[in-house]
Amino acid sequence: MKMMSMPRCGVKDKIGRSKRVKRYELQGSTWKTKHLKYRIIKYPSKLQRETVDLMIRKAFDLWSNRSELMFEPVTDPKRFANIEIKFVKGKHGDDSPFEGPGGVLGHAFFPESGGDIHFDDEESWTIDSAMGTNLLQVANHEIGHSLGLSHSDEVDAAMSPLYTEYIPKYMLHNDDIQAIQKLYGMKIEREQDPELPSDPTEDAWNKFWDRILMQYNNVD
Repeated sequence: MKMMSMPRCGVKDKIGRSKRVKRYELQGSTWKTKHLKYRIIKYPSKLQRETVDLMIRKAFDLWSNRSELMFEPVTDPKRFANIEIKFVKGKHGDDSPFEGPGGVLGHAFFPESGGDIHFDDEESWTIDSAMGTNLLQVANHEIGHSLGLSHSDEVDAAMSPLYTEYIPKYMLHNDDIQAIQKLYGMKIEREQDPELPSDPTEDAWNKFWDRILMQYNNVD
């Protein structure tokens, strides 16, 4: 009963059905491209946009650092984004309404259903603090669903369905790494990637990603 009352992800569990050696679960659908674009279309009411942008980017980086995936932030509403992210309250247009603080923290759709990610804006989202709910950890978990991962039996994995506590030096568990590499392959060492643009404009980001894609396309 205690576990049922803990803050958790709203994606339904598929865990505990077999005595397998691996504990991760793959949902079954994947993205057909490894270069995915994401956009935050609605920000939380209690955090600065720049802070949210940074935490969401870090959450995506945890997956791209261990796989062949690349993620590009998109701010122009006219540009296409594979994954849309928003912070909402209560009923918000899908079949999984949020019920307020302390319950379901967020949910995400698998690739075959669009990959979008929703967070409960009534939660007390925090950064680098044991107070409230850590945005980086929850975002990293929900992104995992958006990429095709289901919940894991491994309690210390990012894809565990329960949020237990703030982890100062948060990183992926080996269980998460095995799962994402099963879907998208192991990261291949290449020449050093170009530095991130200091200019936050859309044009600067476009040039950065053009250089990245040119480098990746030149690999045999």
